[in-house]
Amino acid sequence: MSTSSLLFRTFRIVTSFGISFLMTINDSYAQTGTYHPFPEDNAAWSVSYGGWEPDYCYDRYYHMAGDTVINAMSYHQIHYYGWVGFPSFLTHMCDNWIYDSEPAYFCAIRQDTGLKQVYFIPWGDTTEALLYDFSLNVGDTLNTFNCPYSIGARVVSIDSMMIGNGYRKSFQVEMLSMQTKLIEGIGSITGLVEGLFVFESGGHLDCFSQNGQQLYPFTGGNCELVMNFNHTTETKDKLKISPNPVITEFLIETPNQFQNATFQLFTLPGVSVQEVSLLGSQTLIKRNGLPGGIYFYRIPDKGNLISTGKLIFR
Repeated sequence: MSTSSLLFRTFRIVTSFGISFLMTINDSYAQTGTYHPFPEDNAAWSVSYGGWEPDYCYDRYYHMAGDTVINAMSYHQIHYYGWVGFPSFLTHMCDNWIYDSEPAYFCAIRQDTGLKQVYFIPWGDTTEALLYDFSLNVGDTLNTFNCPYSIGARVVSIDSMMIGNGYRKSFQVEMLSMQTKLIEGIGSITGLVEGLFVFESGGHLDCFSQNGQQLYPFTGGNCELVMNFNHTTETKDKLKISPNPVITEFLIETPNQFQNATFQLFTLPGVSVQEVSLLGSQTLIKRNGLPGGIYFYRIPDKGNLISTGKLIFR
């Protein structure tokens, strides 16, 4: 083969490879140029939350469950079920777990596809907050419910990510030395409504599915919450709380008199709303205007977790 023929063949191979490479890049840019809106039905997020000394941990399955109207606007309801755990005073990690199998209302979301923004109203509230903004550009700062910081969380890069059979935008966000990622039409790698940055404790998006198909991570199949966790509920003493559901007040009866036991009550998002010292074998606790819904409680005593559980307020 002559030198000129060899050079020509090499040129054709290189040119063909270059054209294919450019077509692939152009295709990915074309697909990321198309906005992928947030799901409005048949979507689910499996999220785990934990770390060092969190208020509590969870393995949670969020899913869409119908619509609702708030302040004359239409929203999609998000319900959840799963495991909730509380940290041990010895390990500072979540060692005590209970399973809540009954789906409960968590929040309502809506989106403005023109603005590429997602809004939500948390359980027990009627005030709307911005949850995601997928219209951001490199250099823009974030000011959303899951990133309410004023110290400069900003978008440092925008890339494409294969989700299902196509590409979507992914936003690399940085604050101080911490980094996270937003994914168009899904949320963030830390969860659905969880804080965007993880410091000592935080969330992790384990799985996202839509219409029964797992899209993130892209492994196929469905995205159900795995139920074979080795979570157990350990209590040192039996106690009784009645009535449950609660109307105006409830009574805690303990078989022993705890000297330093404390009843701690949390909302579903993990906000502490009540803390009462248990004195004697019976303690009557007032509702004190807390809104109706599902709450979790924990009772520590002398460095040991006596009990955890769920209370329903009517």
